[in-house]
Amino acid sequence: MNVPTSPYELNPGDVISISADDLPAFENWLAYGIDENMNPNMIDAWAGRIALVKLIRPPKFDGSIGMIYATVQEDPYDQLFTAVSRGWRFPRLEGRGMPVKRSKDPSLSGRFIGFVINAAITATRYSGELTTEIWYGPVSNNSNGSKWTAGHGGQSVQRYVAEARMSDTDSYRESQRVSSIIAWEILREKTTYPINIGMHN
Repeated sequence: MNVPTSPYELNPGDVISISADDLPAFENWLAYGIDENMNPNMIDAWAGRIALVKLIRPPKFDGSIGMIYATVQEDPYDQLFTAVSRGWRFPRLEGRGMPVKRSKDPSLSGRFIGFVINAAITATRYSGELTTEIWYGPVSNNSNGSKWTAGHGGQSVQRYVAEARMSDTDSYRESQRVSSIIAWEILREKTTYPINIGMHN
């Protein structure tokens, strides 16, 4: 298979395997793919986000998170706006839950990227998996055509993370057998984006 050089070259059903330590670089790859023209203030705001590994950790779970499998969603913008009706909750850990209404900008919906996340989790006398869904997309523009970053903590890329669920199943193992699985290390080698942005937290 051809290795994507941009997040928009990913296809629905593609599965990316990522270690928890590599999540910041993976998110930077997504962010630069969505907005290649982030200015220094936007980059600084993006670097101040909450670490994704904290957001995908199930409530009250303090065990270990294993290899993470991110399956690319089909119609991610629609998946985002049907998430609550599908049973997902959105804690306001970053000052916002989920978007209240769909954007009037028709180009915005096609630029969202979403994933179903599965990962093995282990703790004392427990093993199972976590499942959640995450989305990334550009912020909308103001009436003057500039990016509306003020409503997103100065960031030009918005992120939404559903509260993770725990289960005793091991469906994440099914992802390991998907023919279109892509190791993050391979994507990392092909990218031209400056993905090594340090995080503030």
